Amino acid sequence: MELKTKIYDDVVTMYLLSQCDMKCKFCYASKDTGRLSLDQAKNIIDFFASLGATRISLTGGEALMHPQVYEIVEHAYHSGFKVNLFTSGSLLTAEKLKKLAPYLRWLTLSIDGGDPDLNMKMGRREGHFEKAFQALKYSKEIAPHINVRVVTVVTKININKLMPLGKLLFEPENRPTWWRLKQMVALRSGKEYEKELGVSNSSFTSAVNDLKHKYSPELDVDGSLATSKSGDIMIIHPNGNCTTTKFENNQFVLEDLGSIFTEPMKVVENWWHRKDLENSTFYQGIWARSNG
Repeated sequence: MELKTKIYDDVVTMYLLSQCDMKCKFCYASKDTGRLSLDQAKNIIDFFASLGATRISLTGGEALMHPQVYEIVEHAYHSGFKVNLFTSGSLLTAEKLKKLAPYLRWLTLSIDGGDPDLNMKMGRREGHFEKAFQALKYSKEIAPHINVRVVTVVTKININKLMPLGKLLFEPENRPTWWRLKQMVALRSGKEYEKELGVSNSSFTSAVNDLKHKYSPELDVDGSLATSKSGDIMIIHPNGNCTTTKFENNQFVLEDLGSIFTEPMKVVENWWHRKDLENSTFYQGIWARSNG
């Protein structure tokens, strides 16, 4: 019972697969870790539901590339979870959203530039910009009950060009529930390109404050420093490995929490000892904006 109480308010973050249709240099997601089967995904959902967890974020890779994404989302919903689906938006058609909408509390879309060219320079494929904004419009037309979060990763490429994106998101037909700007995290691929793409804390904070001054409160804008990733969430990778990110000795490191396939209770216990919800800007932000 004590363990159930401890995990109750945590977000379960599942990478459904590592495959992605984008080529973002700043990406720190795990690569080549395969794909969760439908049974594996359901078992993980059932395990955390049995411990009282009620919030789940399904991502990738590109979550919509998983052939059973609809079944996984529906199973999470019927297991008592409030579901956040994280997608670039490139594959989200009106028909797909109609199938997903009854089971989603949140839809998270990635948009990194205020025009197609800048968006592509950030690593998004041709056509993504238009499709992501179309997905925003679909969400308002098809599923107005869903909260929509737009995530923008901030690098040297776009830090001085964020106002045009803010102007587009400010328009009522595009306006999301929340616009979250994230400083690039120097981990995995992001570590390789840190010197080329990384921005300072002060530059990032200044850019976010300028956007807040311009567009808040009508547009809910906030920013997440890379260091806020330290201990904020546990990630379940498609191969069953579970990790959390730590910022130690002025660098990001991955902490191994064990395998959800072979030692699920050990994973939970390891996570509880390491988590840092005081720094969890994801936890404090996304669910607070929808009353859970």
